[in-house]
Parts: sequence; structure tokens; C-alpha cells
Amino acid sequence: MTAGTLPPTSPVAVLFGGKELTPEESVNYSAGFVLTPTPNLTASVDFYRIEVDDRIGLTQRYTLTAEQRAALVAANFPAAADLTQVNFFTNGYATLTKGIDAVVSYHRAFGPGQLGITAAYNHNDTEITRADPGVVSVQTRTRIEDQTPSNTATLTTEYQWGRWDVLVRGRYYGSWTDPLGDNPAQNQRVGQLTFVDLADHLLEQILEAD
Repeated sequence: MTAGTLPPTSPVAVLFGGKELTPEESVNYSAGFVLTPTPNLTASVDFYRIEVDDRIGLTQRYTLTAEQRAALVAANFPAAADLTQVNFFTNGYATLTKGIDAVVSYHRAFGPGQLGITAAYNHNDTEITRADPGVVSVQTRTRIEDQTPSNTATLTTEYQWGRWDVLVRGRYYGSWTDPLGDNPAQNQRVGQLTFVDLADHLLEQILEAD
């Protein structure tokens, strides 16, 4: 006895509602603006909304009874004799993603060199708005809706002075969930994290010059 993933138009899949796949359909809305209040300062904000319907997902595993296997074999599908569980792909759910991207950049001469500061922020949220029964498991829902941080941000400061090029970058990631099973108690919740990078490119330039 075996379990397998079958084409959605196979006789076994059709027995559980399988049918030919259709293309996913999406509708995207976006708007944004750019501001330059001074020659050294630029800010941009973009909003977006993405609706995806008929998304392709893998169904739950269906268990065949002895009677169903016998009927499939009699209907000229002998491979069903050894099948115990099957699943298949289907156009089974829809999602909605909403988000915002904001970037502010400031550049100017500072002392003997050039100073650049860039701040960027992203908020992104995805939810399942419709799902056929048996297509989206608890684990799959968590993976789609909660496995990536909803909020991320970066702050980069760079100073260039002759052969010196010093860069400091801070990166922020909001909390997210690692789905380890269909029992929410098994999931691992990862808290917000902040990383700081420091890079000095003077040594690289000296080596390249040699």
C-alpha cells in the first residue's frame, strides 16, 4: 500500500473533487509619491495592494476505502489497487497582500568628506481570504500569513573621505512564526531582531592599488 501525489485530473483525484488547474489571477493596485524638499533630501512612499485568486495549493491527504479502490480498478485504473492515501494540486484559495515602502535619503558635504544617510521601512501583510475545505492546513496558513516579518527597516550611514569609505548599517526585523506543524503549540515564535554592520573599505582600496 502506498500514498502519493497525483495529477488533479487522474481518476483518483477526480473522485475527491480534482479537476484541471487554471491560471492564478491577480489584481494589483499601487500608488506612491516622491518629495524633494531640498536638493540634499529625497523621500518616497509607495503603497500596494495585491489580490491573488485561484492560487494553487496541495490538498490534504484523502484515504481510499477498499470499495473505492475496487471501483477504480474496475474502471480501468489498476494503479489504484495499491493506493491508500492521495493528494493533488488544486486552485483552492485566495490571498490579499497589503503593504507600504518608505525611503528617505540625505546626502551632503560634511567636513572634508561626503555624508550619506538612508532610512528605509517596509510593512507587508498577507492573509488568506478564501480557502476550499481541505486545501489550506493550519501549518500552511501560518506559513503564508506569519512566516515573514510584517515590519522591516534599515538605517544606513556612509561617510566618504578621500580613500576612506566607512559604512554603518542597522537592520531591524519584526517578529515572525516558524510553523512546525498543524498544532499551534508546536510553532516557534521568533522575536524581533536588530543587526548592526560596520564596514571600512580603506584596506580593500590599498590592496587593489598594490
